[in-house]
Amino acid sequence: MKSSARGLVDELGRRTPGVDAGAPDPGSADRSDEAGEEFDALPPDADEDVRGRLAERFAPELALVFRQYPWLTNPSGRMSVPLDAAQAALAEAMSALYKSAQRDVMARAVEYARAEDGANTQA
Repeated sequence: MKSSARGLVDELGRRTPGVDAGAPDPGSADRSDEAGEEFDALPPDADEDVRGRLAERFAPELALVFRQYPWLTNPSGRMSVPLDAAQAALAEAMSALYKSAQRDVMARAVEYARAEDGANTQA
């Protein structure tokens, strides 16, 4: 299973008619696969430098996802359940599926991607 943001972009593109998932950066698949493998193997006690470096590797592709699918940063208009119920379900699923270090990497990657996306939209 691919852990990369590029895989998410591709999947969303297939599931969203009329949306172009964007052209992949040449060589980004190799980098994403390597980052995905490192993410999958991340130990629960991974040090701060490893977590930060891995989050920085995911952030650019995640920022692309946020630009292509802006509703991901504000999904309330697309939800069929209350926001708090969806957030609780997501938190429970994330805790069951990912180690604490992996959740930390994902949270940092989202933070970095939002900062990168904000910088791109202000430029």
